[in-house]
Amino acid sequence: RLSPTWSPSSQQFAYLAEGQVCIFDLMSLSDDCTVIGSDLIGAIWSPAGEQIAVAQANFDFTGQVLLFQAASKTAEIIGTFEVPPQATVNDALEWAADGSSLLIKSTTENVPSILYSVIDETAVTFTEPLQTISPNGQYILYKSGVVEKVDGSIQYLLPTIKVVSRVIFKLHNCYCSPDNERLAYLLSCTDSDAQERSWVIVI
Repeated sequence: RLSPTWSPSSQQFAYLAEGQVCIFDLMSLSDDCTVIGSDLIGAIWSPAGEQIAVAQANFDFTGQVLLFQAASKTAEIIGTFEVPPQATVNDALEWAADGSSLLIKSTTENVPSILYSVIDETAVTFTEPLQTISPNGQYILYKSGVVEKVDGSIQYLLPTIKVVSRVIFKLHNCYCSPDNERLAYLLSCTDSDAQERSWVIVI
């Protein structure tokens, strides 16, 4: 059993077991398991509560993403991804805060990243590796430091300073505000002498 993920109501949680997605209900204290495929490695419940994104991985660190419907207990493949072996499911999958879309993140140009809409079942592909998505699913942050609206109409490059000549993403150094209006980004310096000159930039 692996990858427990809570429902938004906190009354159920899902986990993976032997090719199955299992949902445990706290009220009935019972499991409901559905077989969807082999080599499942991670699951994330949608903030909207209706779907669970499930990642399946191969030996070459590529894999498929399945969208599991919590009510009907059905699953369909919605995309592929490629991540390094040390990556977690959170490195590959990220829900928009309202659950309207799912970002499938690849780290190489061989397999494009995908923004999948659960509303109209459409997908937008990105050839450049992605870092994160805004809470409303309308803005994309690339690993290069470029912020772009999904439709490509707005593009902005995160600024740097003299001691930090390029954008470096580390754990928890970049967050979008809940209202989608601002991005807080901590400049990360690899030079220890420059650490005290790191800046927090809000745009």
